[in-house]
Amino acid sequence: MNHGRSIFRRSQSLPRSLEYGIPALILLLGLALRAWDPAPIADMRLRTFDYYQHIKPREYVPLPVHIIDLDDESISRYGQWPWPRNLLARLLEKLTEARAAAVVFDVIFSEPDRTSPLEIIKHLPGQLVDENLREKAARSKNHDEMFAAAIRKAGNVALGFVLTPNGPGVQPPIRTGYAFTGDDPRLFVPRFEGSVLNLSRLSTSAAGGGSLNLVPERDGVARRVPLLVNFVDKIYPTLSLDTLRMVQGASTLLVKSSGASSEKAFGQKTGVVNVKVGRLTVPTDAAGRIWLYQTREQDVRFVPAWKVLAGDFNQTRLKGSILFVGTSAAGLADLKTTPLHPSLPGVAIHAQVTEQMLLGSYLTRPDWATGAELIFLFIAGSILVFLIPRLGAAWSALIGGVCAVFGVALSWYAFSAASIRLLIDPIYPVFIVGIVFVCGSILSYLRTELDRRQLHSMFGMYVSRKLVDHLVTHPNEVKLGGEMRPLTVMFMDVRGFTALSENMSAGELTTFMNRFLTTMTAAVLEQDGTISHYTGDGLMAFWNSPVDQPDHVRRACLAALDMRMRLDNLNADLESEALARKASHNPIRIGIGLNTGVCCVGNIGSEQRFGYSALGDAVNIAARLETESKTYGVPIIIGESTRAAVSEFDCEEIGNIKIRGREAPLTIFSLSGEQHAE
Repeated sequence: MNHGRSIFRRSQSLPRSLEYGIPALILLLGLALRAWDPAPIADMRLRTFDYYQHIKPREYVPLPVHIIDLDDESISRYGQWPWPRNLLARLLEKLTEARAAAVVFDVIFSEPDRTSPLEIIKHLPGQLVDENLREKAARSKNHDEMFAAAIRKAGNVALGFVLTPNGPGVQPPIRTGYAFTGDDPRLFVPRFEGSVLNLSRLSTSAAGGGSLNLVPERDGVARRVPLLVNFVDKIYPTLSLDTLRMVQGASTLLVKSSGASSEKAFGQKTGVVNVKVGRLTVPTDAAGRIWLYQTREQDVRFVPAWKVLAGDFNQTRLKGSILFVGTSAAGLADLKTTPLHPSLPGVAIHAQVTEQMLLGSYLTRPDWATGAELIFLFIAGSILVFLIPRLGAAWSALIGGVCAVFGVALSWYAFSAASIRLLIDPIYPVFIVGIVFVCGSILSYLRTELDRRQLHSMFGMYVSRKLVDHLVTHPNEVKLGGEMRPLTVMFMDVRGFTALSENMSAGELTTFMNRFLTTMTAAVLEQDGTISHYTGDGLMAFWNSPVDQPDHVRRACLAALDMRMRLDNLNADLESEALARKASHNPIRIGIGLNTGVCCVGNIGSEQRFGYSALGDAVNIAARLETESKTYGVPIIIGESTRAAVSEFDCEEIGNIKIRGREAPLTIFSLSGEQHAE
């Protein structure tokens, strides 16, 4: 019956290759897109890491790191910014008296102080300036010099400078030496060509200094802060890094890059690995940046500048502390967007980075992270590509959900459970796996629907609606290609059909036969039988296919008895109708043959037309028994194999018949329809 199997395969509209191929193609495209890593995907990954910080920000640990805040209240009390440098000198003197470990200004003093007396008289009208006033101004102290003197006296002040993408620019003073291991870090760190520096007298007075550049991401969020920058092929530290060098009394920074001892780069120049400053080793990304790992807002970190100037503060609190001087005033435009805060003062970012380095609390995106994400995507996606056509959407959704939960949970564990928190992106792999699942499920659904329609088309005319629904729900029970299985086969035929048809017109005969066969078919379908075909004035049916029916013999017998009962009712109706027309009525008589045996069942026919039917010796015997019912004058004859399986029915042996190809005669029985009481 391989012929029938090939017909069924050609009738399928959705090849299995598409169910595997399209999801597999989507998976491969997802892998290629992640390897390319365009900006939208990188942004999605960064926002995932932002969300992790929202869930679990860095726990605030009190450290000797504070911010001297030039807040709105301080500006209200001491005048608009910029303040006179003599006032800043007073502020620095107060902090020096408090015995701070370092005072770091997150402010650029690039122009002379215009509030110095000599600077003021330069801008006064000539008629207002006499020689006496000029002499007094000359004897007055220059505010920039006063501030520079305070810086020199403190001996622990660091000043920042800003680098710009385009020149020209003056080279900032170099205060530290560098030692490089591995590839030259200048190849990897942010490069600048221009600079905005402090006044020379101030910068030369300071003990330390570094870049204030934060270099936000493409979406404007400051997530990674450079520790090193490249200005015209010279390496400079950023302000927070040089502050720690100054506090520790270190003179050299050690920069470790790819190609260094114990660093596996496989011949590739992959970037900076870490920076060692004094006793601290700080892991960085390839560009020499540190991931910003923030705490929630902490008021205890801030000390208003006006309180320091007024002496209204606890000097003991600031003893031995690193003090960053900067502003939180909104009007001074030093507010930055960070993963945890929409508007955080820039000085707070430098302070928090310093805290991270002191605590050794880092976020790290390891070199192997991208590879791990691709491997997870490939494995999870391949599992779904393989399973969806086999298990269907429901089980695949469960398995895919387990993979997704596992990936997210593993990523979250890597972030939340270690001292060096790893940044592993679960969202993109889960997103692509979700697309693979949706696509595979749609294809599986389409195939299922096509199979449903095919089953309805194939069996809707042969079997009951209940059985069709069962086949649709359990399509694996259908073996359309042909198989050997035990069946109970029925043949039914009208007795005296020729004489009956001679008294009817073609239209009347068609109407009559449709009515008769509808009645007989109902009896078969009521017992979940399969109609093989109609023989003009009769039909062939069988049980136990296309689905298993352990009681198929009993169902066939009940259907035959029901046919007799329905025929009696039909004859009564036809007689009443004939009397109403004042016509004669000849009762319809039928003969039924039932036999049980192993048959070949499946799609039988030609390339152009086929049907679901059965072949075999048991079928031939059933047809013979239907014919013998006329000879013996009984309506229902069953074979001995059928009789052996229905002991609950009353049957009477009526004789033996010779079957071609069999030596022993076949004993036959009439089925009376009376059942024994149980």
